[in-house]
Amino acid sequence: MSVGVSQEGLVPVMKTIYLTFLTVATVAIIVTLAVAVEYSVYGISSNPQENETVSTDINAVYLLNSTPPPLSSQVELRGLQKEANGISSRYVITNQSSVAGTLLHAYYDNADNPVGEVWTSEVPAFESWIYDLQDIESVPSGYTGYAIIHSDALITGTVLPQPPQYVYLPLVTKEPPPGVYILNNHSDYVDSIGYLHIAGEVQNNTANHLRFVKITANIFNGDGQLLNTDFTYIHLGNLPAGDRTCFHILLEEPASWSYYEFEAPTYWTDGEPLPNLVVFNDSGSYNSTFGWYEIIGQVRNDHGTRVEYVSPVGTVYNASGIVLGCDFTYVNSSHLEPGQTSSFKMTFSGRDYANVTSYRLQVDGNPR
Repeated sequence: MSVGVSQEGLVPVMKTIYLTFLTVATVAIIVTLAVAVEYSVYGISSNPQENETVSTDINAVYLLNSTPPPLSSQVELRGLQKEANGISSRYVITNQSSVAGTLLHAYYDNADNPVGEVWTSEVPAFESWIYDLQDIESVPSGYTGYAIIHSDALITGTVLPQPPQYVYLPLVTKEPPPGVYILNNHSDYVDSIGYLHIAGEVQNNTANHLRFVKITANIFNGDGQLLNTDFTYIHLGNLPAGDRTCFHILLEEPASWSYYEFEAPTYWTDGEPLPNLVVFNDSGSYNSTFGWYEIIGQVRNDHGTRVEYVSPVGTVYNASGIVLGCDFTYVNSSHLEPGQTSSFKMTFSGRDYANVTSYRLQVDGNPR
């Protein structure tokens, strides 16, 4: 015995189904937008093809049984999965530091066994990058587990909702903090005659041009006992507003020292802009025989008046943006008349500079 439904009785049923569908769709849209707003604070990129590139540099890959480099921050991301149908977990890492951070990505299954390869990437200062397990070839399909992300910068991390629950929003970049402070890209080494070198950069995020910027480092042993203290001034006579420059502290290595800390920089706020001196025709090269790094170039005086004691200042970095050296020299003519050009050579020594990948030049002098 069959039960029939008349056309008149079918209309209310169809209306009910339609209204139910409309309600569910509306709720889904609201949830999706809420998720989008929530994750906008992490600076999710509107162009994932640019930001989701996984490092393929073989020199950047670490084996699972290797010892990770010294890193200072980590996040643990649970509930990751990589399905065979192409859908996989995505996570966003936010760099909260004022310099680029190197990330070390390590994956584990739910039994705490390592999975795939450990690899590295880099996130610029105050920005966020998204990573998709579908792009990590060494993580097998069917994977479920968690990731631990180490970094040499302060980071936060969040697992993103599965597609299609996420919405791309424009990249959000945080403003750097105000004030004058030491960036966390400093490094140290001990030379062949037993002197400790500390090289780094100081940032001027104020509206003033600064003079006599003084950097002080305190050296401690493992028990927190102060062993020595020393200071230096930046090589630039004036540090322009919104700019940064390098510093180099040199002292005899304290016995059994463990770490160092910087005091807040001191300075005068009555500085002047740097003179208009243009660097051109410059290049850098590594000397494998001595381990030196050398920068040569020319400086032209576009200031309009005579500039005396024209002094290029150089900062050299590794691929992660760590300062490996800071030095200065004078152009060969010492003083430059308007429009005059003179060359210079700057040599970084005392350690092996084989891993220098970039340098930065600034020029100072005394206008007359």
